[in-house]
Amino acid sequence: MKTLALIVVVAFAQDPAAPSLEQAQPQAGQAAGHAARRVSQRQDLERLKKDVRYVAEELDRELLGPKTNATNSAAALRSRIAGLRARGNLDPRLDPVLAKLEQLYSTMDQREHIDYFVRSFMRAVTDELREAAEQSKDSAALLKRLDDNLDVPVQTEGWLKEDLSVADFKRQGPIKIFIAKHRLRRPKKHVATTAAAVVAGRHHVQIGVEIEGVVTRRKLQVDGDTTFDLGTLHNEVTPEWRLVFGRNMPIPNDGDRVRFKGWTYYDSFHRSEEEFDIADPDMGAERKTLWEIHPVMDVEILPPAPQRR
Repeated sequence: MKTLALIVVVAFAQDPAAPSLEQAQPQAGQAAGHAARRVSQRQDLERLKKDVRYVAEELDRELLGPKTNATNSAAALRSRIAGLRARGNLDPRLDPVLAKLEQLYSTMDQREHIDYFVRSFMRAVTDELREAAEQSKDSAALLKRLDDNLDVPVQTEGWLKEDLSVADFKRQGPIKIFIAKHRLRRPKKHVATTAAAVVAGRHHVQIGVEIEGVVTRRKLQVDGDTTFDLGTLHNEVTPEWRLVFGRNMPIPNDGDRVRFKGWTYYDSFHRSEEEFDIADPDMGAERKTLWEIHPVMDVEILPPAPQRR
């Protein structure tokens, strides 16, 4: 019996698949090194995220003051960035991010009709910073995302994408998602559809649609948008489109039968917007869908539907 046990022990010790003591020590050292690097990378990412969030909080302070025009807001935001630089407590890798922000704010008052939505635009920029910090998996990805998404041209119509899935639309980031609300060009073509089909997600985001229906609610929002609902489908005419391009556009009342055209939109940042009212029974915390037509570009009020006999 002892002889058999000895043979088993010797056979196990001579198993070529088992690492020798000399081999096992370097492997253990490599594993410890990999673990230490992962910890270091994680700590580096958290420090960088903290700095990005700090920048967002500092810029958001400008939203606490009185409303003003884009020129004055841009000057105040650039002053806050200068203050961040002067304090010198940010990761130096964020210097290009601050430069992108300075450029973005320097051209802010050159954007068409920006005074209609300047505060919402400012909020979209800080949302961009926060979302990048929240979603990035490593420091390199965080810096690349900010470098890409803060590069916003003054003229955005050709820059905005069309015909996107909801997932692809949301991946664009808060700035592009916000600017899509303020398009100043009609879609090249329109798909005839229904409010129910849009709400059911049967269409992509950022396509032109034409819809008929009966208005169930009309409301003027605090940001100046004039809205009307067809059931749970929310439709918005932006102030710059209505006042500058659509002075003769009729605005329907409750009970009006309408035909209208515009861009499909998925309002994934609804809760962060100035007009969000948590107590609103239709558009607040219990909102049934984030699908909208926004902006609405054309509205026609139709005769009432003939009564069935």
